[in-house]
Order: sequence, then structure tokens, then C-alpha cells
Amino acid sequence: MSEFSKTIFINITKKYFYYIAVFNIIDMLLTLYATTKGYGVEINPFLSELVNYPVLFVISKGVLPSLLLLIVFYRLRQAKAIEIKKSIKYLKLCSYWYMLVITSHFIWIYYSFIF
Repeated sequence: MSEFSKTIFINITKKYFYYIAVFNIIDMLLTLYATTKGYGVEINPFLSELVNYPVLFVISKGVLPSLLLLIVFYRLRQAKAIEIKKSIKYLKLCSYWYMLVITSHFIWIYYSFIF
């Protein structure tokens, strides 16, 4: 594949990395809100203890994953075009998963106001 194709694939992956980073931050904020208000629980056993320490929770669930995304993105830029193209489907899958998680947060919060 050409360098032009690689540039296009990199731009597509960049979009999905942004989506995942934003979805991750939204997930973190909604998790903090839901757990502190008693509307939900953190199901990740490593992070469930950190919910009581908001600063550590934000660093662990918000900042570190965003930094890891940045590192992966910069490493992916060095990959071959075909590898970058393959990674797009996994980035899409991750984005869809985050959408599902965020939707579940909104459902918890919505039902907590009704019941």
C-alpha cells in the first residue's frame, strides 16, 4: 500500500483514538457520579477500591488510559499501512463498547431518579 493510504488510515485511527479518549473520560465521570450518589457500582475490582479516593480514581481511570492511548497511537504511526488498516476494526469495536458502557451509565442514572 502507498504512503497516501497509510496517511488516510492514520487519520482514521486518530479519529477513533479521540473518540475512545473522550468516551473514557465520560465513563470515568459518570462512574464517579453514579458511585458517589449510590446509583451504581464500579465493577472493575481494581478500581472499585479507588472510587472512595476521587483523585486516584481520576488518575487511574482517566489520565493513565488516555496516556496509554497516546503511546499506542504514536507507535501505530510507525506500523505498516496494512497493520494500521487492521487496527481500525479493533478501534471501532472499542468505541462501540464504550458507547454501550456509557449508555448503561445513563440507564442507571435515569432509573435511579424514577425509582
